[in-house]
Amino acid sequence: MFATIAAARVLFLSGLLMLVVSLLLMASCRCVPSKGLLGALRRASWFTRLFSRHCVLWTIFAAVLVVHIVFAVGFLGIPW
Repeated sequence: MFATIAAARVLFLSGLLMLVVSLLLMASCRCVPSKGLLGALRRASWFTRLFSRHCVLWTIFAAVLVVHIVFAVGFLGIPW
């Protein structure tokens, strides 16, 4: 099952989705300073919506990470 082109596509897309979700997680982090240019970004309405979904993003990240690990191990095997 893991040696198919569909498995490679799932592996690639889950890695891409992990990259996007991790960037959103970093952007919605509470560590973003409240002064300067990043402070203006933090006061934007779209950022407050993103910030309110920070915990949901962690759940999505964890689920995609599990899918990515399962398909990576199934497709490539354990390297050691």
